[in-house]
Amino acid sequence: MTRVETKSVLIWGLAWGLVEATLGSWLHLVPGLAGFFMFPIAFFFMRQVFLDTDRPTAVFFTAAIAAGIKLGNLALPHLHLAIVLNPALAILLESLSVMTFFALRRPIRQRITFVSLFGLALGARALYLACLAIIPFSPGYANIWQAGLPGLWRFIFPDSLVNALLIYYFLEFSCAGEKQGFYRRLLLPWS
Repeated sequence: MTRVETKSVLIWGLAWGLVEATLGSWLHLVPGLAGFFMFPIAFFFMRQVFLDTDRPTAVFFTAAIAAGIKLGNLALPHLHLAIVLNPALAILLESLSVMTFFALRRPIRQRITFVSLFGLALGARALYLACLAIIPFSPGYANIWQAGLPGLWRFIFPDSLVNALLIYYFLEFSCAGEKQGFYRRLLLPWS
């Protein structure tokens, strides 16, 4: 990666990590609420770094930085270990899904459909569920697998639908700002 691409990964990773460590921590206090908003927010950061670098791998590096910052929440005494580790794991797994999505949908500037976004959200959640299925349950913290069929259903379908809708409307809304280079000038004035 070039210096500008590396700076883009660092800046977007730091910004995403700070949002995860602050807003994400607050949203995780209400069960299920973080799932509605954090993946669409994460998509914003991953898309921006991909637009800046045109490298799917940059998405994962950005997520690694964000997950590392999220792990800083382990220093807070009132949080259960799983409340920090599960979102950090989700950040990395979501980045793998989005990285694959962008790699398969080159060039990124082509129109992204709602159906493809719904598939992306379903894929990210399926990957997360698969990882949680092999990770032992943490004592004192409810794993999504313990929620039973209704909890799994909500996690997979309605939450994915909300994620896809939020991302879709974000993309529709941001087209004018993107054409003007608003986000790039905001966080990457040197490029």
